[in-house]
Amino acid sequence: MVRECVRHEPLAKIMLLAEEFYNFFGYVEVSTFDIASDAFSTFKDLVTKHKALCAEFLEKNYDRYFEAYQQLLNSENYVTRRQSLKLLGELLLDRHNFNVMTRYISNPDNLKLM
Repeated sequence: MVRECVRHEPLAKIMLLAEEFYNFFGYVEVSTFDIASDAFSTFKDLVTKHKALCAEFLEKNYDRYFEAYQQLLNSENYVTRRQSLKLLGELLLDRHNFNVMTRYISNPDNLKLM
């Protein structure tokens, strides 16, 4: 049901701007595979479906978003790390996210991780 809401830009905007959005970072790492997989799929749709909206969100919330995202990239769970790295590549290579990409790659610590 939540993923269906993400398909509509006004609802996706409400979800992105809500404080509860950051709960997804925890949901993605739960030990139950079905829940984690479903949460990651919804999370991915939220940050990729509406390109301009997502780019604006990432620029405005860069520090908080990538601080939380770093935890996914350093996860103990291999699947979480792999999916997170793949999504990061998608986000950074999207032309709408050019400013985010340049800011991300300008930090040497981020390049060491990759």
